[in-house]
Amino acid sequence: MNEQLSLLIALQEIDTEILLKTSILDKFPARLNESTDEIRGVQRKEAEVKARLDRLIRQKKDKDSELEERLERIAKLKDRTKDIKTNVEYQAHLKEIASAEAARLKAEDEVLAIMESIESSTRELKAVELLVREEDNKWNEVKKKIEEEGSAIEAEVSALKHKRKEVYSRLPEDMYRRYMELLTNKKGLAVVLASDEVCSGCHTNIPPQLYSDLNDTEEILSCPHCHRLLYRK
Repeated sequence: MNEQLSLLIALQEIDTEILLKTSILDKFPARLNESTDEIRGVQRKEAEVKARLDRLIRQKKDKDSELEERLERIAKLKDRTKDIKTNVEYQAHLKEIASAEAARLKAEDEVLAIMESIESSTRELKAVELLVREEDNKWNEVKKKIEEEGSAIEAEVSALKHKRKEVYSRLPEDMYRRYMELLTNKKGLAVVLASDEVCSGCHTNIPPQLYSDLNDTEEILSCPHCHRLLYRK
């Protein structure tokens, strides 16, 4: 086999490996983002529960103040009872106390309902906080794994690039330039195997004579359809 063709085949194998490993590296940010989206979703849930709990605590504080005011009003009303002179005034006064007591009971019920909501939201918050910690741990594990895998692949790519330099430095400049043009224009595949009279680059039949010539000539031949460089085993 033509020595230049052997070098081109070796170069294609190296570049294919580099492209494969580079494509793996390119997917790492998406993998990390996917894990990041999960933890952000849980963090948003945590923020929502915290905001709801804060609102409930403020509501309870307001209702506690309201209840205190109603109790003070009832105490004052009851204290005025001794000053009432007539039965009519007394009956009206009792109605006022009863109304104030009803308002107090309503305020107490509202406070109890808010307290139940606070307890429920507090439990929910603890559960979400635990989930946030779990997702954070998972994210750190994914990040560590990606960084380790990335470092290993980058080291492999670096070694391949060093090997690549040794190979292409032995090729004539015009042949290397032709190879690079094909590599760029043919989606990373410049040198391909011909088998059973078919080009593996474009999967098109090639002329029988050309297929035969691949074993009988030192010339570097191309596919007449996709123009990739051909070789036979």
